[in-house]
Amino acid sequence: MTRHPLTRLRVLARREATTVLTTRAFGLLVVALAVLAAGLVSVSGAAASGYLPAVVDLLPALELLVPLLAFTVGYRALLDDRRRGELAVLSTFPVSRATVVASVLVGRGVALTAGIVAALLPTMGLVWFAGGPTTQLVATHSSTDSAVLFLRLLSSTTLFGLAALSVAVAVSAVAGGTRSAAATLVALWVALTAVVDLGLVEALDTLGSEAVLAVLALSPAGAYRGIVLQTVVDVATAGSIRAAAPLASAVGLCCWVVGGAGVATYAIWRI
Repeated sequence: MTRHPLTRLRVLARREATTVLTTRAFGLLVVALAVLAAGLVSVSGAAASGYLPAVVDLLPALELLVPLLAFTVGYRALLDDRRRGELAVLSTFPVSRATVVASVLVGRGVALTAGIVAALLPTMGLVWFAGGPTTQLVATHSSTDSAVLFLRLLSSTTLFGLAALSVAVAVSAVAGGTRSAAATLVALWVALTAVVDLGLVEALDTLGSEAVLAVLALSPAGAYRGIVLQTVVDVATAGSIRAAAPLASAVGLCCWVVGGAGVATYAIWRI
């Protein structure tokens, strides 16, 4: 095993990315997501209407399907390594546990990002080919319906996927088996999305709308939804809506990425 920390990280991350990218199930899920996204905007008529309608139609579906893809990539990552004894073997080399967790997140994060891009770019191309005369590739002013809006959706979706992946890797580090990992992950995600969203609705009168928009960043799905609505829909409609605090939402998603890595690193410390 090479001695330089960055070299070790790169080698291990490449192994993780290759493992995911060569998995048949991952490829099938990416193709299924691409077909569903393109089919959704085609059936709804959003493909012929422009990027903004396509984003609005895709948002609810991506909020559900992107975490599913991320969970598939990450929920067994450290669990399988632990059960096969690979973590124990790595502990005999000069490789820190933080490096092991970072390599899993980086490698599988690269694979997940590639999958999200591969799944959504065909829809962007479909909107460009099928769109009307107002659909443009380059924005001429802030409210233009251009591909920039779709690229913002793509970048926000990628960050959302990485947050979900980090949560999945953290669960994989503490779970005792595959079934318990899947059950724990589903229960945790439901608590982080539905329960938080419903709680904020109930607390609207108490906290006030501005505070609720900031607290919404605590939920990964709420933060993702808020970023898309604020940086895509609000911008394209010349600031006619107020759906989130974009900075708080972005920081919230980044905190989930870092927090998941921290939990995973602490959990494998005993190995």
